[in-house]
Parts: sequence; structure tokens; C-alpha cells
Amino acid sequence: MKNKITVYVMDYGRDKFLLQWKDPVTGKRKSQTSQFSTKAKATKEAGQLEESLNNRLPTGTGSIAWGHFVEEYTEKHLQSLKKTSQDRAEGVLSVFEAKASPRFLRNVTGSVLSSYCATLRANGLSEATIATHMRTLRAALQWALDAGHIKEIPPIPKIARARKKRAKGRPLTDAEFYKFVGAIQDVPSISLKARESWCRLLIGIWYSGLRLGEALALTWGKVGRHETALWIDMTGEFPLMGIVAESEKGFEDRLLPLTPDFGRWLLRVPEEKRHGWVFPITKHRYPDVRNIRSVSKVITQIGAASGITVNSQGKFASAHDLRRSFGLRWSHKSFPAEHKELMRHASIQTTEDYYALHEATSFAKRLWAADAADRTTKRTTAQNLSDDDKKKNP
Repeated sequence: MKNKITVYVMDYGRDKFLLQWKDPVTGKRKSQTSQFSTKAKATKEAGQLEESLNNRLPTGTGSIAWGHFVEEYTEKHLQSLKKTSQDRAEGVLSVFEAKASPRFLRNVTGSVLSSYCATLRANGLSEATIATHMRTLRAALQWALDAGHIKEIPPIPKIARARKKRAKGRPLTDAEFYKFVGAIQDVPSISLKARESWCRLLIGIWYSGLRLGEALALTWGKVGRHETALWIDMTGEFPLMGIVAESEKGFEDRLLPLTPDFGRWLLRVPEEKRHGWVFPITKHRYPDVRNIRSVSKVITQIGAASGITVNSQGKFASAHDLRRSFGLRWSHKSFPAEHKELMRHASIQTTEDYYALHEATSFAKRLWAADAADRTTKRTTAQNLSDDDKKKNP
């Protein structure tokens, strides 16, 4: 076998022997401590490790065991991605292993992938979700090709293009927002003491357009690289929002502008109170709840208490509908590319999908207004001509 790995048993005078070998890809020396203190047993262990390592070497035939391939792919590629992307990929690979049961990488064929798609459909997954699974598997197979484990990528099933995504909710009007906030007092799980903090959270999302998880992570100032994903920077001429590298695809910290209404609202907070969470939440038993599920559940109860529905299925208003309201308010005040940054959408297509209806409605409103003005002008002109005619021919 080309670049075959040989594992050596090394004695450095320790309690247990050391097993060493050279990585044929990087050329670096690797080692691990043997489980045994006798050379005979350590030599046997070295032989087993050697066989395992050689079985993982790229042969171009897909001979690597599927489990070993996933380990290699995770260690050498997925761990370089941000946490959310890594978790998503690992989840798909785990589901694929459970449903398709490939023993070796070569077992991942076009027919196996087609059967896997059929299984996902039978389980009720949407075409969009199935397409995500296929993209994730294709990325893994592309890495396998680049690493030399396979010579070609098997045929990837084509997924029927999903119908254009429609929003599950809608923006709220100003009057509906006041009603939504007012319903806080009608939710039994919110104590009298906690009402102010919940009111502040809803108003903050209304002004900022933050997702609920982002609002709960927002702090006054940068607390620490790994402690918070978002923070408010009040050191410059205008308030800004910082996003840490781990939450961004470019892995670079960056600052984003805040809308003037949100910035002015933040400036009303006294300087001595600008520390910790921007939106601390108080509940009955413990303060500063940061669990997004429990917070979302309470906001759902507020929406139900308000009686405001946001779609034809009777769904009650939620925190994300406040974000939609923000997006609608600012969609006509910014260019599409700017609006994408303001909403922090991954793709401008998402911005266009969700606000296409607003643009169409706004355009239709202008057309109807122009037509009404034109019709009024024509009626006025006709009336004037008629009056002139009557004066000339009494």
C-alpha cells in the first residue's frame, strides 16, 4: 500500500510504552501512549493501531469505513466551521448513517441516496429540508474526493424546487403592537414585578429587529469572546452593535449601525445602568432568564392573551412578528443590499422573498393613486370644457 503507516513501539523510560508513527499527509510525527507496560502487549497494540490507521488511508476506492470517514471529515474539516454549521452537518451525517446504514464510504451510491430521499419524504420532511440534507452530503463527498478517498462523486438526486417560501406570520401595525404589549398584564405566569422587564424586551425587539435569541444575548459592552455573541458599543458618535467572530461566517468581529429609533431608545438608559444584559428578564423564582425556549413560551402566551392573529391558521403574534414589523418599517427607507445587512439575512434572496409582497402592495398603491389622480384630472378637464361650451352656447 502506498504511504503505508508503520507504528513503532518507543521506550522513553516511562511506566507505559509510547506508540509513534508518521502521518503520510502532513509528514508530522504523531504519538499516543500505549495501554500496556510490557513490550509484547504494547507491540500487539501497535499492530492493531497500525491496521486501523492504514484502513483510513485514501485509496480512491471508498474502502474507508463510514464511521472512520465521518471521524476524519469532522476532525479535518467540520471543526474549522462555526458551531452552528458543524452541528447541522453532524446532524445530517448521523441521520444518514441511521437511515441508510452504509458500512463503507463506497456504499454511498446514487441509488442509496435516492432511497434515503424517499425515506425522508415518507417521514414527512419538506423538500427544502431534503435539499439541505443532499447539499450537506454532497459537501462531504466532495471532501472525500479532494482527499483521495473516492474517484468520483455518486449521482446526487435532484430535489423538486420548493414553492416560494411564505412568511408564517405578518408585521403588526402600531395599534396592534400597543395591544400586544398591553396583554402582558393578562398573562398569569408574569408577576407584577416582572412586567416591566418583559415590556422592555418586546419594545426592544420592535425597535431593533433582533431575533429573540439575539436579544437575549445582547450585552452592554463586549463581555468576552465566548460569553456573548452581540454587544452594544456606546463609545462612538452613534450607538453600534458588535457581533463576535464565532457568530459570523467570515470569523471576523464587526460593528453594525443601529437604526436611529433604537439608538435613541438605548441612549435613554442612564450610563450607570449600562452593564450586563441589555434585556434582563425577571421571573417569579430567579432573575435574568436566558433560556430561549422558556422566554418564547411566555411571549406566545402574551400573543394569545392579545388575541392578535398573524395568519389564516389563527397563529397568534410572536416575537418574530415584531422583527417582521421592523423589517417592513425600514424596507422602504433602505436599498435592498442595505436592508439585507440591517436584517442580517444570510442571502439577499431571503430579504426579497419576505418583503416582495410589501413591495408589490406599495407599487400597486402608487399605481392606483396615479390612476385616481389621472381620472380626476380628466373629469375636471371634461367638466371645464363642458362649462366653457355652455358659456359659448347658452
